[in-house]
Amino acid sequence: MSVVSWLDNYHSDVNFIVRSFIGTVIRKGGNIKTLKWFNNDKSKELPNILRFPGKAFSRVEYLYCGGLSTNYGTYQQLLKACKNITNLEIHSYQKSDERNLATLIRSQNNLRHIACHSISGGTWRLTAALRSQARSLRSVKFVKVNFTDVSLKGLIGCDNVETLEIFDCSGIDIEKFWEPIIERSEFRLKRLCLVRVSILPVAIEKIMVRANEKLEEVTIDRRVMDEMPYFLEMLSNNCPNISYLKIFLRDIGEIQLLFSCAITWSKLKTLVIRTSYVNVDEVLPSLAKFVPISLRLLDINMKISPKPLESFLEDCEAPIMKLTLDRDSITNEHLKVLTKYALEKKSLKSVVFAHTYGWGGSRISEEVENRAKEVFELDESTELDDFFFLCADNNDNLSEWW
Repeated sequence: MSVVSWLDNYHSDVNFIVRSFIGTVIRKGGNIKTLKWFNNDKSKELPNILRFPGKAFSRVEYLYCGGLSTNYGTYQQLLKACKNITNLEIHSYQKSDERNLATLIRSQNNLRHIACHSISGGTWRLTAALRSQARSLRSVKFVKVNFTDVSLKGLIGCDNVETLEIFDCSGIDIEKFWEPIIERSEFRLKRLCLVRVSILPVAIEKIMVRANEKLEEVTIDRRVMDEMPYFLEMLSNNCPNISYLKIFLRDIGEIQLLFSCAITWSKLKTLVIRTSYVNVDEVLPSLAKFVPISLRLLDINMKISPKPLESFLEDCEAPIMKLTLDRDSITNEHLKVLTKYALEKKSLKSVVFAHTYGWGGSRISEEVENRAKEVFELDESTELDDFFFLCADNNDNLSEWW
């Protein structure tokens, strides 16, 4: 049957976009590797997956699915059509779909990565289903998930998990949620991210001790630092191979402690420090000697005057290639210091001005800016997960940032 005739027989009033999509599916046969099946629009309806040619989606490896207006029965159709998903992202769903989504997870042959976003409740079946992928699962990510009456029991036996990321999740019963990590999990992480999440310190301690030299990337916010004021010492004592660290620090004492620990991380390449805009002029020059020679990217949102910044850069032995500073504290003098450093050390290739605490007007003249751009790339940015850090610091409602 030709593409056109099959489409004509499929649905008489199917719109042009859907017709084009179906035609592509038929022409590609079973070679489709990526599928996004998401609907938040009540006025639209996605086609029935099972009406597509036999094995059209049999080789899908990445599936992005969800939406509060996804058709009833969609996930039953997906679990019949897709058995070889390795990367699954779920973005919101109707509670009535939870059981079928859990079955979709269990039906996969080699699921390696799963991420759940913006789920308001009813997640215990999804979490429990993770155990079915114990052999293959490598990374687990939760963002804005309600974990009421949920535990991490599904990770028991998932000893190959290397990444655990939990951002802005609510409803956590600390003892119930983290107990399986303490008692029965044996995974050794390479990447750990905990932001705006209630923790049980003994569980995080066990994760760090078990990970040991395997742990390379860590993102930690103020909540964790409040619950574990000894976090930095523990990280330094147990995890020598840290290459990426993003952390919220509350005061100058913690900043000094961080740098004294950083010298032990000989593989540290990226250091991102978030603070409540702490003034570090008095201590910054003395911290340069603690910077590991491996560091290439330094991102700090502290209040820094030009002269201390110049002293720090002069004494820092690491060839910093990218430097990120808070946009609202930068003046012509700062940019002149950076230009001089780049010309002398030859390593600095990029300077980024990050908007972490506001969107104030520029205090840099066009002449100085153009001169700097002759020496290195000059850019501005706002990291998405900085919103999580900001709200964790200010106790704001995160929804105001979206």
